[in-house]
Amino acid sequence: MTLLRAFEDSIRVEKHLFALVDEECEADDVYATIPGVGEVATEDDVVVVSSALEDQLARLRVEVWAGLPQPLPGEWRPVSADLAVRFSTGRVRVVNLLIEPETEDWALGSPGNYSVRVFASGPEEPAAVQTEAVGLVERYVVQFWSA
Repeated sequence: MTLLRAFEDSIRVEKHLFALVDEECEADDVYATIPGVGEVATEDDVVVVSSALEDQLARLRVEVWAGLPQPLPGEWRPVSADLAVRFSTGRVRVVNLLIEPETEDWALGSPGNYSVRVFASGPEEPAAVQTEAVGLVERYVVQFWSA
């Protein structure tokens, strides 16, 4: 399938958690469901990822595909099976545990239902992923496509 767009940034992971949320998501709804360590949970307007590491500055890449993407090769391990999420606006941002934005809004596409899967790599030394983190860091890829 065709990669439509991709976004990358460094994000803070606090107490194992970060979330991708629709721009209209209410703060009380973000961490209503907390997945186990190293797992992913979805609710309307929210994708919560639980890292294997407690606190870090991770690298994140969000990909939007025209259809079902191929699994990532090599060092990438699947964190989730294909999950479903509905986004009210189709514009998402990453928020930390305090619901503070970690990224600008990213346009996935139109409002509606999406499939999502999450991959992780690492932990690695910070220099390997070019962040300012101290200690070990992980990298994440979150793939979305219209359901």
